[in-house]
Amino acid sequence: YGLASNAHFGWTLASADFDGDDMSELAIGAPGVDLLAGGLVGGEVFVFNGTPSGLERGRRSFSTGLPVGRFGQALTWGDY
Repeated sequence: YGLASNAHFGWTLASADFDGDDMSELAIGAPGVDLLAGGLVGGEVFVFNGTPSGLERGRRSFSTGLPVGRFGQALTWGDY
């Protein structure tokens, strides 16, 4: 996905039916993603949608948009 090795893609994983479609999605944390030039680490989480034949190749990504924080360093899932 074009991320630098220090992005730590795969640092955390969570799998569950996040969107309620009865198919599991996969969330992958990359807390070392540099969102802004200058080495300020913000982090990012990538979500791959589940389908009857497996995971989709495309993905959605989420970040805080802040230059610090290591977003994606921890992932958890709960059905409350």
